[in-house]
Amino acid sequence: MALSKLKPRCFFPSPAPLPIPKSPTPRFPRIPFKNPLTLRSKIQLTIPVSLQKLPLRTSVIEEEEAVPDHQERLNSDFLSVAFPSLAFSNTLFFSSAYNVQLIPGDNEPEEQLIRRFRREVWKAGVVQECKRRRFFESTQEKRKRKTREAAKRNRKRLVRVRLIIGRIMHWQSDLNVWMLFLTLSASS
Repeated sequence: MALSKLKPRCFFPSPAPLPIPKSPTPRFPRIPFKNPLTLRSKIQLTIPVSLQKLPLRTSVIEEEEAVPDHQERLNSDFLSVAFPSLAFSNTLFFSSAYNVQLIPGDNEPEEQLIRRFRREVWKAGVVQECKRRRFFESTQEKRKRKTREAAKRNRKRLVRVRLIIGRIMHWQSDLNVWMLFLTLSASS
């Protein structure tokens, strides 16, 4: 059988190029970047998935409506890439969505409010946690820090126990004086 009798289209490609199927481009959710220094009244709140299990108490106004589930997953994937330290953050440490919360008093001066804020931030350990996350902490430094924190906790506990024991001793001495007074007054 000769090749001329066969249909040439079976063996040779057609002269017109075949359309190449385009792979779908991945769509990432648009996350508007807003400089926090330029915001005055509204701030967009983005919370990692690990913290979404906590009950949220925020005073921040959210601009967007609820995000669909697939966009939320993409958003959390983006956040885990953008902020990898959040994936390993200790969420059990947070007792609420706030690290520090201050309620200003009536006619409270700004200086006093700032002083109170600094004191609360220091007590909550926000600055120390930021330093820990920013700089690498070796295992030896971590052990040192843990022993320092334990010693500080024990010191505070000892002070409390001493105060309680001191009050009990004072109360017992007062009780002994009263018992002595009652026995003397009953005998006379």
